[in-house]
Amino acid sequence: EETRQLKLENNKKNEDISKLLNDNSILKEQLLKQQREIDYSNSHQCKKKKKIQQILLVELENLKREITLKNEEIKKIQTEIQTKDKIILEKDNTVKRIQSDNDASKKGKDETKPNAAPQTKQRQNVQKKAKKKSSLFPASWDSDNEPKTNNKKSSLFSASWDSDNEPKTNNKKKRDVTDSPPSTGWGSGLF
Repeated sequence: EETRQLKLENNKKNEDISKLLNDNSILKEQLLKQQREIDYSNSHQCKKKKKIQQILLVELENLKREITLKNEEIKKIQTEIQTKDKIILEKDNTVKRIQSDNDASKKGKDETKPNAAPQTKQRQNVQKKAKKKSSLFPASWDSDNEPKTNNKKSSLFSASWDSDNEPKTNNKKKRDVTDSPPSTGWGSGLF
């Protein structure tokens, strides 16, 4: 009886062992499945990372290309600016040269004016001298080459001369006896 009881216990334990082995195999399958999922996930992440890297590389190349285009545009604009600056400089130099020529021409004209002025002044002096000479001889000359005055009275001789070559005054005042002896034959005067 004891032997039979021991065999029953052994059979039960064997069943337990079998069950445990079965459970263990199930767990192993689960473990393998999980490992496959992990591997798949890692592989997928890697592919995703690579895809992201490729996208980033493409964007980077696009940025580089855009930067190159911008630099070329900048160089083109700089060339246009340099060309315009050169044109502006040439125009400024032309304006300065014209201004300098105008100033030189104006200066030349100003320098010639003083030379002309003395000639004019000299002619004026000659005319003044001619007027002075003509003023020394205000009288006109008649056909007998004798001067005749244009005025009714001479500024040098206020008295007129009578037929006896004696001056006679136009004034009513009496002549001073000391000036000249009387022209009448009345004697030697009041002496």
